[in-house]
Amino acid sequence: MRIAFRLRLIALIIVGGIFLLLVYSPPDLLELFHSVLALGSLVLLFVALGTLLWFFYRFFLRRLLRARRIANARMKRMMRERAEGKVGGSSDGLPQ
Repeated sequence: MRIAFRLRLIALIIVGGIFLLLVYSPPDLLELFHSVLALGSLVLLFVALGTLLWFFYRFFLRRLLRARRIANARMKRMMRERAEGKVGGSSDGLPQ
C-alpha cells in the first residue's frame, strides 16, 4: 500500500513538472515542442498508412495474385499438353 502511494506521488510530481515546464517555458521551447508533436503525428500517419497497405496486401491482393498464378500455371500445362499431343501424332487426343 505504501509503494502504490509513493508511485502516485512520483507520477503527480512528474506530470506537474511537465505542466509547469509547458506553462512557463519560453516561446522557442514551445515551438520546438509543437514541432516534435507534428513530427510524431507524421510518423503515426505513416504507420497507419503502412498498416492499411499491409492489410490490403495480406487479405486481398495476395489471394488475387495466387489465383492468377494458379490460372497461368494451368494454362501453361494445357498448352504444353496440347503441343505434346500434336507432336505425338494423334490430333484427337485419344491414345492409339
